[in-house]
Amino acid sequence: LVVIVSADKGLAGSYGSALLKSTHKFLEKEGLSVSNTSLVTVGKKAHEHFAKRGWTILTHHERWSDKITFEMVRPLAHKVKTLYEAGDYDQAFIISTHFISTLRQEVYSRRLLPVSFESVEEIVEGIIPSHGKFSELGRGDTLPVKEVTFEPSPEQILEELIPALFNIQIYHSVLEANASEHSARMIAMKNASDNARDISKGLKLHFNKVRQSVITREVSEIVGGMESMKVVDD
Repeated sequence: LVVIVSADKGLAGSYGSALLKSTHKFLEKEGLSVSNTSLVTVGKKAHEHFAKRGWTILTHHERWSDKITFEMVRPLAHKVKTLYEAGDYDQAFIISTHFISTLRQEVYSRRLLPVSFESVEEIVEGIIPSHGKFSELGRGDTLPVKEVTFEPSPEQILEELIPALFNIQIYHSVLEANASEHSARMIAMKNASDNARDISKGLKLHFNKVRQSVITREVSEIVGGMESMKVVDD
């Protein structure tokens, strides 16, 4: 089962095409195809793309880009977890775009289920930003702990923490995709504005040159006419 987080709208430069291209590369690398894989799509672009190609889409969500809340993600996370626990699927992945900076976004894929220590560690590291206000969290040195006391039992704690972390991972992926989409659209619109400004300058310069040549030709015709009249008078 693969969850794909994409955009609802276009005009975002190469954001959409880069996500879809990376998704196809991931599916090919993992040996996933129409016959052995189902999809959950978030965003109109991924839904339209894979629906046209015959993929099984279990559920689809749109219009999450501007008003996404944690409660909106719960049904999606619950469905993925329920399908996995029922034995319908042996693995669950999520593909989204990680926001690094305004000029840089990277498509990443992570395994949602089954949960392992490595996947949890990757989730936590992915949530902490590489730079900025909260980048110092979890980056410092930690002292070795000789004894750890759990209250209540470790089993009860994990039963609560793992589902919460699972929901947070999906929510965080959607937020990262939204930030990446808005940044890509902002850069695309800036490039479009810059190109329009350059075209406007070029057209204005061309207009001025044409106008100047017309004026010069008209002046030359007037001067030539006056010179012709002088010759006739003489």
